[in-house]
Amino acid sequence: MEKYILFGASNLGLSAYYALKSYSNILFFCDNDPEKWGQRIEDVEIIAPEKLLMYAEDTTVIITSMYGAEISRQLMQMGIGNFRTYRYDLTSEASISGVVYDDLFKRIDTRSPIIVDGGANSGQTVDIFLEHFDSPIIHAFEPIPQLAEELERKYAHKGNVIIYNNALGAQNCEASFFINENFATSSLLQPSDESVIKKQLNSDLKPINSIKVNQLRLDETVSVVDILKLDLQGYELEALVGSEKLLENVKAILVEVEFIRIYDGQPLFNDIDSFLKSKGFMLMHLYNLQNKETNCLWFGDAVYLNKQYFSN
Repeated sequence: MEKYILFGASNLGLSAYYALKSYSNILFFCDNDPEKWGQRIEDVEIIAPEKLLMYAEDTTVIITSMYGAEISRQLMQMGIGNFRTYRYDLTSEASISGVVYDDLFKRIDTRSPIIVDGGANSGQTVDIFLEHFDSPIIHAFEPIPQLAEELERKYAHKGNVIIYNNALGAQNCEASFFINENFATSSLLQPSDESVIKKQLNSDLKPINSIKVNQLRLDETVSVVDILKLDLQGYELEALVGSEKLLENVKAILVEVEFIRIYDGQPLFNDIDSFLKSKGFMLMHLYNLQNKETNCLWFGDAVYLNKQYFSN
């Protein structure tokens, strides 16, 4: 039975506890608030973050907090790489984002794939790939300099992980990149002014800086890709266009998709779906669908498979 520690002693943490307890062993809750240490939720003790090191070897930390990006960086700085992010999923009420990878891995028959991680953030997805595959080659793209530097340090001993402090897009050029208070929402696109977006994501999308970054076409940067993962906050279609010469031989694509415009001018799910189907891909599944407690679907993750390698 998997052993988990839930980082975030909150309502989301409680939801995760109820969703996971039937098939896993929840050892502790964890929180950065000292006033919560020693208290209990459903008779499970809340511990301080430094105690995580005692259990890091054989326990997965599940981030159950709205401050997921900050906690990811905190865990990395502590030397803890075995963590995942809990997300609410409309289709099954709850999931861990790693479920999408479990489904994907069942369909990849090589133990040494060439992988592109577009929007590597703190390396969460890189860690999942390294854990599953024997000897993958991973090209990780992260435009935010601080995060790219952290990735360089984290994977300095891994010769099979190549870090690029670049954005991905349809052209090789210099571009403006908008950094938000929550690094995970930063984008080459500016946040939408739609009232529902601003109301629900105001703190996450609060801009703190704008920088110039070098944007690259993927198909002029790497020559072969087996698995392509893109989480680019509304810029996924541009990156797919910049990968066009590679797509014929890409086996699987994991891409974040939106159903409403969170960023100005961003393409939506239908645009990405039409483009990939025109390139010979079929939609396998949608995961982690979220509505942010409104009456419409906002975003999720989509997995596409190349029909050259997979039948219907």
